[in-house]
Amino acid sequence: MVERQPAEYENGALSAIFVSLRLKAELTQEALAGLVGVTKRSVQLWESGAGTPSQQYLRRLIAVLVEHGVFAADGSDAAVFWERIRQQALRPVPPFDAQWFAGLSERPALAVLPPPSASSSLAGSSAKLPQPPMPLVGREIELEHLAALMGSPSGRLISLVGPGGMGKTRLALETSRVYGDRFEHGVVFVSLAVLDRAERIAYAIIDAIGLRTSDHDDPLAALVAHLCDRQLLLILDNAEHVLDGVDLISSLLYHAPQLHILLTSRERLGLQAEHVLELDGLSYPSEPTVMLPSDGLERYLARYSAIQLFIQRATIVQPQFRLSRSTALAVVRICQQVGGMPLAIELAASWMRLMQPDEIVRRIQEGLDVFETRMRDLPPRHRSLRATFDYSWHLLNAAEQRAFCRFAVFRGSCQIEAAEAVTATSLGQLAALVDKSLLRRDDAARLAADTDLGLVATRLSMVEPLREYALEQLAAIGEGAAARRAHALYYTMLAERWTMPAAAGPAVQHEHDFDNMREAARWLLTENEHTIGTRLLVAVWRLGRLRSYQHESLSWLQTILAQETTDASNEALSLRAMALTTAAWLASDLHQFAQASSWFEASQMLRRALGQHENSIDMLINRARQARYQGDYRQAIALLEDGLTQHRLHGTFGAIAHGPGSLQYELGLIAREHGDYARARACYAQLVELNRRTGDQEALAISLLGLSDVARDLGQAEEVRRLCEECGSVLRGSSAPWAIGFMRNNLALAAYSEQDYVVSAQLAEESVALFRNLHDDAGLSEVLLTLGRARAAQGDLTAATEALSTALRLGSTTGPRWIVAAALEGLSSLVLARGQAGLAARLIGAANNLRISMQAPQPPVFKP
Repeated sequence: MVERQPAEYENGALSAIFVSLRLKAELTQEALAGLVGVTKRSVQLWESGAGTPSQQYLRRLIAVLVEHGVFAADGSDAAVFWERIRQQALRPVPPFDAQWFAGLSERPALAVLPPPSASSSLAGSSAKLPQPPMPLVGREIELEHLAALMGSPSGRLISLVGPGGMGKTRLALETSRVYGDRFEHGVVFVSLAVLDRAERIAYAIIDAIGLRTSDHDDPLAALVAHLCDRQLLLILDNAEHVLDGVDLISSLLYHAPQLHILLTSRERLGLQAEHVLELDGLSYPSEPTVMLPSDGLERYLARYSAIQLFIQRATIVQPQFRLSRSTALAVVRICQQVGGMPLAIELAASWMRLMQPDEIVRRIQEGLDVFETRMRDLPPRHRSLRATFDYSWHLLNAAEQRAFCRFAVFRGSCQIEAAEAVTATSLGQLAALVDKSLLRRDDAARLAADTDLGLVATRLSMVEPLREYALEQLAAIGEGAAARRAHALYYTMLAERWTMPAAAGPAVQHEHDFDNMREAARWLLTENEHTIGTRLLVAVWRLGRLRSYQHESLSWLQTILAQETTDASNEALSLRAMALTTAAWLASDLHQFAQASSWFEASQMLRRALGQHENSIDMLINRARQARYQGDYRQAIALLEDGLTQHRLHGTFGAIAHGPGSLQYELGLIAREHGDYARARACYAQLVELNRRTGDQEALAISLLGLSDVARDLGQAEEVRRLCEECGSVLRGSSAPWAIGFMRNNLALAAYSEQDYVVSAQLAEESVALFRNLHDDAGLSEVLLTLGRARAAQGDLTAATEALSTALRLGSTTGPRWIVAAALEGLSSLVLARGQAGLAARLIGAANNLRISMQAPQPPVFKP
């Protein structure tokens, strides 16, 4: 049997693979676009690496390539190509469907679709279409979707739906420009914005067509007589305030079988024949700006249409504007603040005549007033965001206005049950706000539901500029305090449910709710709501730890603990004891060991006074951590072994975040740094086995990470990658950024051990950016060691020296002490390369002495 050789497109850049496949099919870009049913521009984007086909067009593309003999009949090559697209697609693509592929041979040959034209030389009244002054930025995916719908027999009524300012009219006009010549009798554009009642729709269409009628003619009959045999695209723009006219639209579709209607509205029509395309903001980087790449930033941002729109509009008012790193980061923050909303971006960019991007960022944080312009060629409702939102506000009834305002207290998204409780409204009214594009189903939550971790409930969210407007209205109707209290109570009770034994894996199931809990905590502290605030912070601390919010959580708890209270009941004292224990654990995480010890002692005193069981494990682990950071591994191990002895008769180990499982985890960590790799591996393996049984996903991921640390130190690169892959799959439904940072660091060191210094440096840079964003100096010092090693191996001695020197400074300040030894070893190699043998000898001598005193040998992977 001959072993199949890998197809050449299994490796290499995806853009090159697209070109190679098209050339093998002997097709031009235009011909391929016609067969697939997309624009030539779409094919160009695929071949430039700036985009990938959606699932629908990926299937059609593969079918075309099969017909042209490019893909084998067994589907193996097509499956590899599909998987490459899945890995890089901006939107989720399902796994390859072998059954669908097998059925391709049973289908008729694909018809060539008329290639869309770049011109707008349309028949009849198409010449009356408004001509936008600027080219459209982005919306390639939406245009492809619209093309597919208009090419379908069922796609005769399409509604572009979204809040004001999303660019619905602009997209409709671009659709007519690119695809309008597919309609024999052209395109008719009808603006409905000025109509005061639905009865005027028919006359507005008649006027736009230029149809001559008398006052005695039935307008519907006249339209039906004119359109019944015409193949025409009718664009009805801004229909949200005249939706009572849906009967007219239904009649036209029924009597004119070749008529297509493209409608823009802030609210869907609610007709069976309606295809709804919900328009969201333009694309923008979602990660914190500190995590954006340092090299090639401008090239990286070119893929995001929101950024490109800002640049387009900014250069009109400020022709000298160019992206530098500082201005680019400010532009990213602007686009993030407005959720990619095109109108908000255009209005913000118009201020470039007066302000720099970072100044615009500050103005946006102050309110909506920055989103205004004096451009006279814009409709009045588009000259400010407030005017745009006022238009939607006045279309709501009183109950909808109240629900809309109260929803604004949510931060990010929320489950439907939370929205019902906090807004004090019905499911029907929430659905009405969704239909009116004032609320939306949250895409991030839908993506999270498409995992093997279980379904995530449907969530609702609000575009950030709309939220700011709604908060203004909430203050105006005087319900701000009531809404925020309802919000805080809901999330306090939710957080307390997470602490129950049945609520395993809270970060997997409720990750999206943490931002709302932070928002609730801020309000409770501001309002001195001592009891509820303490309950919330005590309940949510574990998830805050995972997300590396220790600094913030500890600050809140310190505020709570400093507040005086006259409540001396057992319940209040018990709650205070829990708050002290929580604060102590957070302080210990931040290496504030003396403060942690003080709070642990205060908590135990309260518990003894209340007659509760004394738990000494907390103080023991804190003392062991302190010994480790000071380099006293013998003391740390002795303390932890004593703790394990005490708890050996109390059942199996618990989760890593608390209980005896913490002893096991800490012992594995210290044993590895002490050079006892067999014991470290045994500790972590026992925890992995336990956490697989209990289903604690976070603890499982952290245990797997511990095993990968052992494999990393032993130079077992393949084992590191296997464990990190499993760890990463577990972390998909959670958010433990520090764990992700250390996982990337381990992968960087695995690449380093295989002399792949380019990949090693890239992964190390990502880890450094992540820990800087977390303000985690201990984690940062460790990943800087990796970056220093990789840069030194690449010959960049300056960058290596900077990284290792910073690691040395941080390690000396915060520990652990082995960081100091490793940094000295790295720096000694650098100064030796510069010919400073004496200094190199002193540095390596200091490192050796430190390792001997700690009994922390150099890991085998770094030994010569």
